[in-house]
Amino acid sequence: MADATPEIKQYALFAGRNYYPKGGWNDFVGFYGSPETAIAAGRDMQDEPDDWWHVVDWTTGSIVADDCVDWKKGARLVEDRNPNA
Repeated sequence: MADATPEIKQYALFAGRNYYPKGGWNDFVGFYGSPETAIAAGRDMQDEPDDWWHVVDWTTGSIVADDCVDWKKGARLVEDRNPNA
């Protein structure tokens, strides 16, 4: 049986626990069609205060949202972290 390959969409969600991150692709959760759906999925995964997540725009390599603010007030755009830019 072949492994299912996820459909690649523009936004990728990475998430984990601060005290025990898996690292790199091991923290990959999935692809999403919009930053809003990726943000919602990240928020749903936060069970503890030390949980983290960030959303990467797959077309630019930039982190476009993270868990550093109160999301009830809206997502914060972060600086472009693309080393190739």
